[in-house]
Amino acid sequence: VYAPIFALVGLIGLVWLIMLVFRNFAILKKITSGIYYERYVDDLPPDWVERPARTFNNLMQTPTLFFLAGIIMLLTDYADRAQIILAWGFVASRYLHAAVYIIWNYVPVRFGCFVAGSITLFVIYTRLIIDVLY
Repeated sequence: VYAPIFALVGLIGLVWLIMLVFRNFAILKKITSGIYYERYVDDLPPDWVERPARTFNNLMQTPTLFFLAGIIMLLTDYADRAQIILAWGFVASRYLHAAVYIIWNYVPVRFGCFVAGSITLFVIYTRLIIDVLY
């Protein structure tokens, strides 16, 4: 369980770094100004500048449920082969979602990645509940 958890933490760190680089590059090259980052209303930056920030925000949402599932698996010592495969499937869906969002932002593909990850997370929790309660 440790490896998929750390792989997802690595993705979050990578997206945070991309966000930092894109925003600072845009300010240094005068593509946008720092005014936007004071109030988030004026001087909107181009979409490509803010996509990593929106991706980072997404990684603060559903993946927190994955981290909780990982902690539960560690505490209950329930991480069979199927759970590990499911965990890697969830992480893969988040990597794909992040890549699609930042690079291409084609909503049907991005949504498909989201749904695949959500279903995977649902199965992880269903198996956890069944194992822990019974």
